[in-house]
This record gives sequence, C-alpha cells and structure tokens, in this order.
Amino acid sequence: MVAGGGGQPVHAELYGWLRRYEADGLDGLKDRSSRPHNSPKVTQAEVIEMILWLRKHYHFGPAKIAMYLKELLGQRARQCGRPRVSQ
Repeated sequence: MVAGGGGQPVHAELYGWLRRYEADGLDGLKDRSSRPHNSPKVTQAEVIEMILWLRKHYHFGPAKIAMYLKELLGQRARQCGRPRVSQ
C-alpha cells in the first residue's frame, strides 16, 4: 500500500503522525514548514552583489565571473541550474 503523495507506505506515515502526537499532543499534528532551519551552503550576500555588479557593468558570463570571484574573494564558483540574471 502506498500513501497519497509521498510514496511512503501508509503505516510509516501513520507512525510518523503518532510520534508527533505523542511528543507534542494536538499541536504536533499541525502543519509544519519543511524549510530547513539553516542553509550552510547559501551564497553570501557580498558574493551575490559582486556577481550582479559584474554582470550589469561588464556583461561578464559565468567563466569570467568565476575567475573574478576566485581572484577577488578567494571563492570557487560553482554552477547551479539557475536562469540568467536579466538586469
């Protein structure tokens, strides 16, 4: 048997709800955010600002931006599947 959306067996999902109820009572059954409490790999604000500045003023692509980040900030750039910044 499979649960509606998660693909977990129904009994595993039910035991999860039971553990939440036993730990927190009715409050444990309320919806919770699935967002992580912290994001250790998030890009620093100064790096994002530098990338946007280089794209806007010099129209650099990913390779040149990566080179500048390495030289100026000592950071290794990694590509992510994000779309290009339009402005």
